[in-house]
Amino acid sequence: MKKTRLILGGLLFAAILGSCDKDLKDKDNFGPASLNNGALATNVASTPVSDDGIIPYIIPGANNGGNRTCAEVAEAFDATFDYCGNKVDYGNINMPGAFPHGLEVTVTMGKYVAFTMDDCVKIGDYYYKVGAVIVKGSSAANVYFYPGGTLGDSGLAAPINSSGTPAGLSNLTFCYILCEEEENIIAIKSWYYNAQGAHVYCLSSGPSAFPGSSDWCWNLGYQDYTPGTFDMVIPGTTTKVGQATVESDGDVTVKMDGGLILDATYVFVGTMEDLTNISGCPVYTSWPSELVNGNSQTVEASQF
Repeated sequence: MKKTRLILGGLLFAAILGSCDKDLKDKDNFGPASLNNGALATNVASTPVSDDGIIPYIIPGANNGGNRTCAEVAEAFDATFDYCGNKVDYGNINMPGAFPHGLEVTVTMGKYVAFTMDDCVKIGDYYYKVGAVIVKGSSAANVYFYPGGTLGDSGLAAPINSSGTPAGLSNLTFCYILCEEEENIIAIKSWYYNAQGAHVYCLSSGPSAFPGSSDWCWNLGYQDYTPGTFDMVIPGTTTKVGQATVESDGDVTVKMDGGLILDATYVFVGTMEDLTNISGCPVYTSWPSELVNGNSQTVEASQF
């Protein structure tokens, strides 16, 4: 099961980002014609290939110094980017806010770039992944293009120069594409003591998340993860023994009916793909939980 964080933050540092139509006209680091992007009429395959096997390209553009924009990358690859980052100089890479929160960028030997995200990053009201990276060094830039987007890669660098190795990193630009929106769902398994004192469990009501299973999760129902209340039922029945409430802050409270006593509550919050992209029933004990005995329990839910 893919485990990710529930992203709760507000607006990110949007000031570091610019429009896909922004035209950067820096005039630095003029170099030989062999590395002068402005002299190109078409894309030229380059090196080094990234650790994920992405071949970089030197592409045409208006800037003879080699700086490229996301708009120029989009034109070169007949692609569309939904958000475009500003050029970040090498000396500013470790500054707070240089990149969106959740995008980790590291540079080794002053040349080689790695980036990673645990999940799509939030910029404004939307979530994005990386569609291309522009790696500039000396008077040319390598463009690493990711059809469909990616959450990470490493071994990116500027084009090879006369030394036989990549030129030292001058600046980076990230071009982003929207992540497909997936609605979060919630599923719950609670252990409790019934009227006879037996230690048994109940499940969230709703459509079965695992209709083909022959194990307990066949009876695991799911609901939309939105504020509201739904029943907790005896497995395989519609018999209500309690109720679950999704609070406005995202926390989940399970309360048993009558004198039934809760023992442990486990809460899944995530997409249907996150829940079912496994073999067999989920390991529910890895879900956020509350293990204090009582008639009701509140779990601070986290997204998987």
